[in-house]
Amino acid sequence: MEKDWFIMKPILKKTLSHDWHILQPERSIEVIGDAPITVFEACLQHDLIPDPFYGTNEQEVKWVFESDWIFTKEFELSPQNLAYSSIILCFHGLDTIAEVFLNDTPLGSCKNMHRSYSFSIREICNEGMNYLKIHFQSPLKIAKAKSQEFKTDLNTGSAGIPGVPYLRKAQYSFGWDWGPQLPDIGIWKPVELIFWDKCKIQNVHIKSDVNFADLDKRDPLTNLPLAHSATINAEINLELSGTNQTNQDPAQSYLLLTILDKDDEIFNSSPLPIVQSQTLEGIQIDKPTLWWTHDMGASHLYTAVVKLYLEEILVDSWRASFGIRELQLIQKKDKWGRSFFFRLNRLPIFIKGANWIPVDSFIPRGFKQGLYASNIQAARDANFNMLRVWGGGIYEIDEFYQLCDEMGILVWQDFPFACALYPADQDFREEIEAEARENIIRLRNHPSLALWCGNNEIEHLWIDLQWQAKSIANWKAHRNAYRDYFYKLLPDLVNDLDEQRNYWPSSPTRSDKKPSFGYFASNSPNSGDSHYWMVWHGGFPFKAYRRFFSRFMSEFGFESFPEIETINSFCPVEDQNFYSPIMENHQKNPAGNKKIFNYMKKRFQIPPSFSHQVILSQITQAEAIEYGVEHWRRNRTYNRCMGALFWQLNDCWPVASWSSIDYYGKWKALHYFAKRFFAPLFPSIEETKRTVKLWITNDYPRDVAGTLEYWIMDAKGEIYQHESLGTEIKELSSKMLRKISISKKLAPGQGDNKLFVYLVHRSQNLPHENEFYSFRFLHPPKKYALEKPEISWELKKYEFLDSSVLRVDMQLTVANPGFYIHLETKIPKWKCSDNYFTMIPPVSRMITLQFKPNNFHNHNQKNAADEIDKYLRRSLKWVSLYHLFPP
Repeated sequence: MEKDWFIMKPILKKTLSHDWHILQPERSIEVIGDAPITVFEACLQHDLIPDPFYGTNEQEVKWVFESDWIFTKEFELSPQNLAYSSIILCFHGLDTIAEVFLNDTPLGSCKNMHRSYSFSIREICNEGMNYLKIHFQSPLKIAKAKSQEFKTDLNTGSAGIPGVPYLRKAQYSFGWDWGPQLPDIGIWKPVELIFWDKCKIQNVHIKSDVNFADLDKRDPLTNLPLAHSATINAEINLELSGTNQTNQDPAQSYLLLTILDKDDEIFNSSPLPIVQSQTLEGIQIDKPTLWWTHDMGASHLYTAVVKLYLEEILVDSWRASFGIRELQLIQKKDKWGRSFFFRLNRLPIFIKGANWIPVDSFIPRGFKQGLYASNIQAARDANFNMLRVWGGGIYEIDEFYQLCDEMGILVWQDFPFACALYPADQDFREEIEAEARENIIRLRNHPSLALWCGNNEIEHLWIDLQWQAKSIANWKAHRNAYRDYFYKLLPDLVNDLDEQRNYWPSSPTRSDKKPSFGYFASNSPNSGDSHYWMVWHGGFPFKAYRRFFSRFMSEFGFESFPEIETINSFCPVEDQNFYSPIMENHQKNPAGNKKIFNYMKKRFQIPPSFSHQVILSQITQAEAIEYGVEHWRRNRTYNRCMGALFWQLNDCWPVASWSSIDYYGKWKALHYFAKRFFAPLFPSIEETKRTVKLWITNDYPRDVAGTLEYWIMDAKGEIYQHESLGTEIKELSSKMLRKISISKKLAPGQGDNKLFVYLVHRSQNLPHENEFYSFRFLHPPKKYALEKPEISWELKKYEFLDSSVLRVDMQLTVANPGFYIHLETKIPKWKCSDNYFTMIPPVSRMITLQFKPNNFHNHNQKNAADEIDKYLRRSLKWVSLYHLFPP
């Protein structure tokens, strides 16, 4: 083995994933699991606890996070492993407070789930078997101890267990107004051994500058700006052993950089010297293919590869995708105040999307279940172009950003601070500096990453938070720490490590120059970003959204129940009502279920069936968010408002919440509405007591010509006004096309003669979807005498995408107006091109349905169409608002 020290060897990485022993000695628990794995996941796998998501079991499993836990693993090292001069044990994520031991020797402590910890173990390792132990302390005990030490119960609000701001742990896990109190413990990211000699690649930073030589030059097919060239600069950082700083023969030891466009090598560097840090500047790419959000163009990715050779042996390599694009946050003075919008490759884009929370209370389980891929795909399918990673969660895992890169979705990234005061001591400052530095470096190559934001709502809630300080001296310390963390430390790190991206100190706030403390000071309609909660928390009607002219609406929301099938997963039928203990336990916003009911009652009659009440709650939620989005989209012209991110996309458990997709990935009505109100071309209706205004918003990078056809009707189908208008909508703008006076003659307002407006815009020069729909009740829906719509459908086309997935096109028609038509089916895991839509008799709709049919295998037979038709007619039906109420 002695001579092996002098033989150059490639870096070796060994993941420690299998057969971790998870122990809780006081309860005589010892189980085995594969990492990443956490305590709650392991307990569930081995039936040690009831499902915390079912019933009120959340209250029965508190002992799990009140206890300390031990994780152990044995691993074997060969003589070849020990021939390396350096062996690193790397924990990419431990949650959260832990002591690590190897062969009974203490390696060190971990206290931050948001960063990795590496230990040099070469001198401690044994040939043969080695014994690794991690002692996790209860996060609840540590939080309580910190609160006692500092004599202050820092907290994130009434829904959370006090003390979590002292910990660098995902704060939602201590409870939020949509999430349970289930702070997890364990290994939440991979653990690996890294064996290396002399040097290895530490990180690489790929930066691109785009040259738009001719600002008016557009692609003839897409009308997108064309880049003349791009300049790539590659910063390569190595880790060198103490005895190997620069003493390599450059003919035998060197670095190579290659840039690929798909499989084509478009750049190969000459050999680069082995030095700790260097930047290869001025790499020219002519006529690059730019990265766009999916709604604007192709999300094109290049690949950079760095290879490290020592003594002519390839010992290490690094590979990552990157995009060539120019993205800027534009803040300029204008007639309303100061703009706040993103300009991508010289085009101002209206941001459409939602806030993202962790996918599961037990994060590794969510990844294993495929929730990242399914939720991000659902966001793309509903025309989102941004997700805001909210500050009460985590810096997301690598796969999240990779998926957003590939799918063309921008990411607003909060640093993980939310709704709280934070410790003002030097130890805490050093911890967040190390955490932020690591994650900025980890994420900075992703083209999807649009913005670093310091925190969520700390300035907004400042007046409430100050009472936690309990003394003037403490208060001044927290105020000074806030300014230091969010107006100096974090922006300095971003400027130093990721200078091409913008930093914004808090959401919401009005300026990045100094704090704006308080509800109103931080939430200006004239500058910065906004959060608007007067609808929902304030009890205001939906039309209140129209009175707030935000520059960029980064948070607003409205609650509903999840699908009844999801409710069945946590609540028995006999307890399914608004106010049962189980339903209230799955509603974390105080009086939230009552608020849902009261909003529903203002607009609708309340059906007797709970399952129908659930549907109505979703329709109410969808209507509310639509009111806000359409208002802000109508005001995109001249960049007055340039973003609408609703709260929230997803859930971390099955619950009544603000989400548009429930925990199991089922789309609520809101998500279908979002697919329509986030469409690049969006017709909308602005109604008052006396007028109706018809609008078109065009987010396409081209002018759009077409025809707008509208009907003003009553619920029986009688047409009071009908007209077709030729339209020409400028690119990236909104336009009011018609203002209609609702006279007494047109709308008597007596009896059943309540009117609604229905729009169809048919476009002439779009490459894909050409028809866009909208409708609006002019009165609360409960005032309409609904007719049975008599929905009928005809199978027009079918296609088997593979041996089990069937896609069918169904043409729907109605005999009478049908409101919020939606699909009822027992077919599992179906996808529908549209749902919860409204139809009128003159207009048919083609709906595409994709699913795995049960017990159907006739797709190779001549009579397959008849068999599919029969299968569909016995497996599904289309119903509407009318059907929610018994005859």
